[in-house]
Amino acid sequence: MLQIQGLGDLNRKLKKIQDKIASTAQEVSGEVSFEVLFNQGFMDKHSKFSTIDELFNHGGLRISSQQEFENIETGVLDKLVQENTEFSSWQSMYQKAANEYITKEFRKRGFDVK
Repeated sequence: MLQIQGLGDLNRKLKKIQDKIASTAQEVSGEVSFEVLFNQGFMDKHSKFSTIDELFNHGGLRISSQQEFENIETGVLDKLVQENTEFSSWQSMYQKAANEYITKEFRKRGFDVK
């Protein structure tokens, strides 16, 4: 017959891991600047530019505030992204950058994220 010993210890360890995950998720879920999200490594790997500002400037977009960015039509962003990156839309580029950022932040905190 299989005996399980140490469930209390296992539960404490699982709770500690759960708390660490929740804490990390809360830390990385705040606002992140475009410069951090679309860092040089990301831009070099996925586009013709080294910075997100270079991409925007190439497309004639001068963005100095969140409001200015929000006023840009999605179609304009999609076309700029399609023509100058490996992505088919602004949303897909944004999602990839966010996923890479979150993965990197979890790894920095000791998680083995693939």
